[in-house]
Amino acid sequence: MNIKALEDRLSLKELVDSVSILGDKKDFYAQVQLFSENAVSDTFAGGIAILKLQG
Repeated sequence: MNIKALEDRLSLKELVDSVSILGDKKDFYAQVQLFSENAVSDTFAGGIAILKLQG
């Protein structure tokens, strides 16, 4: 595995960790900021949509 591949893997791991930590904290507004400006984030609790964030 080359250096670029290792850097990419580390970046993806950091993103997944950040998303998970913010999800655990229920900080959905900060969580959605990690994605592109046209992303849509739907949050469900007990099978019911409780929050939808866009952009």
